[in-house]
Amino acid sequence: MATDNSTVTFRNPVIRGFNPDPTVCVVPASDTAPTTFFLSTSTFELFPGCAIYTSTNLIDWKLIGHALTRRSQIEMRTVEPGAGSWASTLRYRPQEKRWYLANGLFQRYRPTVDERIFPRGFYVWTDNIWDDKAWSDPVYFDNPGFDQDLFWDDDGKVYLSTTMRLAWRSPDSKLKDFSIHVSEIDIKALTLSNAETIITSSLPREAPKLVIKNGSSEVAKDHMVLGRAKANRFGTMGLRKKFRGQAMPMFSRMVTGSGGPYFWEFDQ
Repeated sequence: MATDNSTVTFRNPVIRGFNPDPTVCVVPASDTAPTTFFLSTSTFELFPGCAIYTSTNLIDWKLIGHALTRRSQIEMRTVEPGAGSWASTLRYRPQEKRWYLANGLFQRYRPTVDERIFPRGFYVWTDNIWDDKAWSDPVYFDNPGFDQDLFWDDDGKVYLSTTMRLAWRSPDSKLKDFSIHVSEIDIKALTLSNAETIITSSLPREAPKLVIKNGSSEVAKDHMVLGRAKANRFGTMGLRKKFRGQAMPMFSRMVTGSGGPYFWEFDQ
């Protein structure tokens, strides 16, 4: 691994093939293992679902399995093309030594006729990410949506973020009026602890991720584009809003190159 003062040269995409919507988590270094990153991607109507990759340098990635490998986890027999498993969020909880993956399963998504059936989200968990048979069966959320995200704050509170259409949209609207909905959730009872905060900004907004920087929670559209997938569609791929009563500065930027934006750089 290169030192902080050296230059690392690599070629994008760092993961080739069909690997859209990457979500990344990190496991801190221990006495027996270096800092290790884990990444999952969307698999849509393909099975098994939610590929899992690992890396120690964010450049060289190895496929180690999938999170969704059983029909008890994800039922694909009636899923239409373009639907299926979308944009999961992979989290690691050092306090529990456990990985969580939040996801949802679209059965039908027909944007050309504005027909979308929004799924209930769910999460699965594992204490051994190296064994794809060790992932649990789904634990479902009550509220529908897609691009689900689970976030544990420093005070122990847990927040669920989803993407859903605005409740007050006109019934005959043809707009893609998606918005990010954030709410505190009881992760054991799976009930919302308060009313959802709707982050609208300019529509549409989707793919929420909550992160902590400088002591405050931030919401960001965190699709780290390792290939060209979705790069043009998401544009600047970041938003700045208020959460927990604090202004949230933009925390990242993209490096652009031939063919579009490719990779996030994080300040911390």
